[in-house]
Amino acid sequence: MLCVPLGFSQTPNLRITEEVAKFEAAAFKRSLKGTTINRSYRGFFDVTKQSIDIKVNPGIRFIEGAVTTTFTIIEGGYNEIELNCSDSLKVSSVLLDGNSAEYSAGRDFLVIKSSNELVPETNHVLQITYSGIPPATRAFETDTNNYGDTVMWTLSEPYGAKDWWPCKQDLADKFDQLDMRVTVPKKYKVAANGLLQSITPIGLNDLQYHWKHNYPIVTYLVAFAVADYVVMTETLDLKEGELEFVNYVYPQDSATAAEDLREFKNTMDLFEDLLGPYPFRKEHYGHAQFGWGGGMEHQTMSFMANFNHGLVAHELAHQWFGDMVTCGSWADLWLNESFATYCDGLTYDFLFDENVWENWKTISLDAITRNPSGSVNIPDTSDVGRMFSSRLTYRKGSYILHMLRYKMGDEAFFKAIRDYIEDTRHKYGFATTENLIWHLKANGGYKIDEFFNDWFYSQGFPIYQLEWYQTEQNKLHLVLSQEQSYIWEGTFFDMEVPVRVIDDVEDSTLVFDHYKNNQEMIIDWPSDRPVRLVYLDQDSWVLKGPDSKVIKSDYKAESVEYKIVPNPVQHELNLQFSNRMLPNIEVQIFDIMGKLMYHHDYTTGLADRELKIDTEFLNNGAYTLQLRDYWGAKSLKFIKAGKN
Repeated sequence: MLCVPLGFSQTPNLRITEEVAKFEAAAFKRSLKGTTINRSYRGFFDVTKQSIDIKVNPGIRFIEGAVTTTFTIIEGGYNEIELNCSDSLKVSSVLLDGNSAEYSAGRDFLVIKSSNELVPETNHVLQITYSGIPPATRAFETDTNNYGDTVMWTLSEPYGAKDWWPCKQDLADKFDQLDMRVTVPKKYKVAANGLLQSITPIGLNDLQYHWKHNYPIVTYLVAFAVADYVVMTETLDLKEGELEFVNYVYPQDSATAAEDLREFKNTMDLFEDLLGPYPFRKEHYGHAQFGWGGGMEHQTMSFMANFNHGLVAHELAHQWFGDMVTCGSWADLWLNESFATYCDGLTYDFLFDENVWENWKTISLDAITRNPSGSVNIPDTSDVGRMFSSRLTYRKGSYILHMLRYKMGDEAFFKAIRDYIEDTRHKYGFATTENLIWHLKANGGYKIDEFFNDWFYSQGFPIYQLEWYQTEQNKLHLVLSQEQSYIWEGTFFDMEVPVRVIDDVEDSTLVFDHYKNNQEMIIDWPSDRPVRLVYLDQDSWVLKGPDSKVIKSDYKAESVEYKIVPNPVQHELNLQFSNRMLPNIEVQIFDIMGKLMYHHDYTTGLADRELKIDTEFLNNGAYTLQLRDYWGAKSLKFIKAGKN
């Protein structure tokens, strides 16, 4: 059972997703500029701790300092390691286990050689002193904010960390501890990952901020921001216990930020209800304002352009999806972004008025279906625009999660998600789409492989048409068909589709397990209770085209005339029927003992008047032809008399 906190009074920006995606794509593209990715195998060593000690000054694009990397050798046979390091950064000294070491730099890599083979299962310590002007990417930025004040920040996703510190950057290694010391002029404050340990005067004019983070963290989530901040701190009284909430905000925006974040605890309570405890509870959660449009989910300290509810919820959700459990490859980026987008949506479902949740679904469907093509699956991670497509990776991916929730029900769906993020194989580590699928199946997900083949890997979406007719024979006939928006693949989108039926007595919801085109459902329905309204997926659980429609059929409920000509049959059965469009006929043949000999569903058109069925496989004898069409079932007898 879900415990839902109190709602919000503010009106959210429901289109924040498009803004977030646009700016994240821009940051990713700039970080990729001139980068050589995954040049060689580096899985033989595991980084366990990073200490970063740097000096910066907002307004001056320059960095100097030292990085200490503690690592363990997993495999023997190596006498050198390789780190990522921008050619713009100049290394002045390298110590390996306290001894001066040879090194070479070039093409954004730093190779350190040991005089002896590196010893497995032993901690080695690498100390690198460096300085330089970081390249002009969003990974290291100094600028002025909207009020003309000088600010500085980092944003390293995906491969930008090397632009400001020598590191091992990939989606295979998280280190367990981060120590960051940032020295700045006295007028500034520094926000970074983890907990602030101390503020120490350095000389007459500088202060050193020491931050420490004791949870596993991937390189691209390491960050710091510098500005003349106002620090707003409060203790949130949450259901899971108290949590410190700290915000580094431009002084001019402090009043607005305080109002925007007034009900933040409701979002945190909701996410802890649905997803489990905030992943970094031994430390805190916070925001640091920065001068870039959008937000970035730096671990424990999201960087924010503003404090709009949608952006705040999106970046908070990333602490579970992206930070604690990080996508195992950039092809699995949807695991970060779709979940963050859907969690933003869930706040409108649980915390806001119903119309806000309905608007979120409408906006999402409109965004997804404005183009007939595209899948959530990312086939090419060099196509940055596609990776960070707000329509596909964010919106369509979030709607896939929405449909999975409907398929499984809230209890099973949220249990599957909690099991996924709590799985020790990838908690505080990395996960792939297959890991998520495994947990969906383990929690009773129905036809999950088929679902992902259709909705995740295939392009486009279905456009439904539901035809219905009530007969005087106490039957309600429903026929559900679909066209595909992306006709070149021809994917049939298998899905449970809700149909709401209202008469003068009851308001009922039926579920169409839609696995074939022109699928028929016949339901007992008293003729003295005329059906007034039929709705297809009224609550928008299913991703469907805007042209989907419901039609009350003009067909009369009368039997179709069938005959087998000739009868007995020889090599082929010729089934003739009256002048009527039959969208679907199910045909079965049984022998005299009742054994099923043949079964096939035929789709027919307006001009069709007959079906031909090969009967060579049947032995001579008597058979029953069982037919089911839009209006009902019928049986015909025939004799097979041809040569065997």
